[in-house]
Amino acid sequence: MNIMPRVVNKRLMTGARLALSIIFVVRCSSAATLSYILANAIGLPYPVWASISGIIVSQEKLIETHNAMAGRFFGTLIGTASTVVVSSLLSPYDVGIAGQMTIAVAICAIIAFNYPALRLCMWTCPIVFLSANPMTSIFITGLCRSSEVILGGIVGVVLHTVAEAIIRHSIKLHPPDASDENQDTHPISLHSAQDK
Repeated sequence: MNIMPRVVNKRLMTGARLALSIIFVVRCSSAATLSYILANAIGLPYPVWASISGIIVSQEKLIETHNAMAGRFFGTLIGTASTVVVSSLLSPYDVGIAGQMTIAVAICAIIAFNYPALRLCMWTCPIVFLSANPMTSIFITGLCRSSEVILGGIVGVVLHTVAEAIIRHSIKLHPPDASDENQDTHPISLHSAQDK
């Protein structure tokens, strides 16, 4: 009885596909870990957001990683700015966190509706509001959350760029066998590595 998951190809993995798969796994794992370590080392209060961001931007193709990072970068900045501005304007009038969050997310939802790549801005508002504490200003809280997310994204992009350089160098040194390329149906292939 075959206990392998259905998603596993019935043929044995070629050496190139195995190498690409291992690089992807190591890259994602390293992005999560290194982002956490760096955020912790520089004293960011919630390094978990750096770790999550490092994983989220780590896509299969380099262009997808760059696009994910751009969306996270600008979405985070927009969400943070919306949160800080709304909180600064409404806090003096004793509008509670729920009311402030409603307005900040609504502003970001208008932006995200028109620019779907920036949907992260909507998530950023509650994250900043709900991780704030009375001892720290909303501006500093937003700055910390933005720094954590952007740091993780940068780590993910750098690791992917390094992995791509390794793959390209390896392909130049050891061109793939044509028979392996024709049989390769896995989404991570040498063709996708060369097209990036």
